[in-house]
Amino acid sequence: MLNKSMMRTHASGCHKRRALPAHSLAAAGLSLLLAFSCPLNVRADANFSTDNAFNNIYLQNKNLISDKENIFYYLDDINKRNNLYNYILLENNNITHIDNGVYIKDKTLIIDKNNNYDISHGNDNYSESSQLNYIIKSGSLNVSKPLQNIKSLIMYGNTQIKDTGYGENLNIKFNNNDKIIIDITNNKLHPDGTSVHYNGYLHAENSNFIFIINNNYKNNENAGTILEVSGGCNISNSSFDISINGDIDISKGYILSVMKILGSERIIENITTNNSRIKIGSTIIQGDGVNQSLIVEPLPEINTTGIYIRLEPSENGTIDGAKGISEGYLSGLMLTLQGADLVATRGMQAAMAATKEVEDVTFTPWATVSGSSVRYNTGAHADLNSFNMLTGIALGKGFDAGRVTVGAFFEYGTGSYKTSNSFDGHGSYDGKGDSYYLGWGLLARMDFADTGPGHFYVEGSGRMGGLYNNYSNEDLRDGFGREAEYDSYAPYYSFHAGLGYIWDINEQASLEFYGKYLWTRECGDSVTLSTGEEVDFEDIDSSRLRFGTRLDYRVNEYITPYIGVAWEHEFDGESSATTNNLPILEPDLRGDTGIGEIGLTITPSETIPLTVDLGVTGYVGTREGISGSLLVKWTF
Repeated sequence: MLNKSMMRTHASGCHKRRALPAHSLAAAGLSLLLAFSCPLNVRADANFSTDNAFNNIYLQNKNLISDKENIFYYLDDINKRNNLYNYILLENNNITHIDNGVYIKDKTLIIDKNNNYDISHGNDNYSESSQLNYIIKSGSLNVSKPLQNIKSLIMYGNTQIKDTGYGENLNIKFNNNDKIIIDITNNKLHPDGTSVHYNGYLHAENSNFIFIINNNYKNNENAGTILEVSGGCNISNSSFDISINGDIDISKGYILSVMKILGSERIIENITTNNSRIKIGSTIIQGDGVNQSLIVEPLPEINTTGIYIRLEPSENGTIDGAKGISEGYLSGLMLTLQGADLVATRGMQAAMAATKEVEDVTFTPWATVSGSSVRYNTGAHADLNSFNMLTGIALGKGFDAGRVTVGAFFEYGTGSYKTSNSFDGHGSYDGKGDSYYLGWGLLARMDFADTGPGHFYVEGSGRMGGLYNNYSNEDLRDGFGREAEYDSYAPYYSFHAGLGYIWDINEQASLEFYGKYLWTRECGDSVTLSTGEEVDFEDIDSSRLRFGTRLDYRVNEYITPYIGVAWEHEFDGESSATTNNLPILEPDLRGDTGIGEIGLTITPSETIPLTVDLGVTGYVGTREGISGSLLVKWTF
């Protein structure tokens, strides 16, 4: 029994943590350092059960065992206690074995520091189950007795399993269809060119080998090997799941040394790539029933018997889901198209309105803004919410032939977008992003003298600037779990030209007929995805032709409502890109759009030189959605 003098009780009923004297468990033949946070009962039994136990500590074969989640230490050598050697902490029935970075939790043995950890009891004697997951993050696992029925094995770069007593007879067996994971994402290859060493005989038939590679792996027959097995092996009927960082170049063929088997017995029948998956970055996959991006060719023995694979690009291109990457780039162009529309409509009207009643050749400031929520159908679709603005100066001058209006402006636009692509049997790939542009431009319009009941006009504008875009797709991930992301910058250029006729029906009503051509280019860019691939985007050109009509009716000197309809055709708007010389599916904006507009021009008072124009535009067809605009004129 514990001496009462050993414990002091707080008002809360829990005990203050303090070390027990060395003689406290002398009957058990042990000296222990214990720290308790709640009342405990201690007893020594030859056989015990922890069923229905609460706050109990049991002694068995000089091992201290507790079933309580709070505090529990296992100590087999009191002289090593200061180094926290061979302690066990039991947390919610998960055994944690702390041994200078080695511990067991959730039935998983983890070697977490540069450590050499010895197992000499077959299956680790610190677990109640014979099936363990083994994770070797650094150092080595030293085995001197067979390990049977391992559930899974994960080995990181520069780690190894060593045979310390069984030689070629070392028998580490895996259950059928279990996983062997070799993860060298954060490690360089060993000086001898091998990343992970397995010293002994490897029993892993009917298993799934998972290789995760994220370093500068050599591309030739003398390249380092991912896994070297010093003994023989039986890996028949096994499959391979290989994930490689996307920065490798497979355009001219890529040789991957998967395994070297140095032992004399090699049972590797039915090792094929048919049931395997090879994934490069987030965009290139062989297997999984997706678009087959690779030609996978097993190679015969090179120098040492092993498994070598040559990877070459196929004609199929990247996986279908990679289309979202190009769609994100195209969404940046969509934002600049909203700006082009603003210049060709409300921007031109604002410049004319600002100079209409100014007789002298005087630069007059003007501004207009618009906001929109529009869906572009691209073969899939992209939803864009945007804000665009123009501000500038203009001047007008009348001549016998008509009136000229010219101006210069600064433009800004910002927007957020979402892309969505669905493919039969492969689910959906949803991306999102943000973009903005900054630019400037010039505009001009010539209204000719009256011809018949109205007059003709011609107009045009040119603009240029820079477009910034960032994109991510959480459904497009590589073998490391990283989602595909990129940032891009591209210059843009745009112009429009228009011709129209305004028919003055009477003093109150006028009907306008017009045609406009609008061209915009987003220049290409090369970006590196977060998953490693380099993606090369080509220039994207938008080429649109629009015909429409608009009716204005002046109710009085204060209110003028208007309504209009138009038809627009997009001839291009295709986004082309490649990665590893493999084409990515191309979204585009081609198609027809119907446009309807309604608005109201208000002059609140004859004494206040203010005019406000509020307009709403709707779209159906290739472009769907709505936009609103505001034009404010203040005459100085």
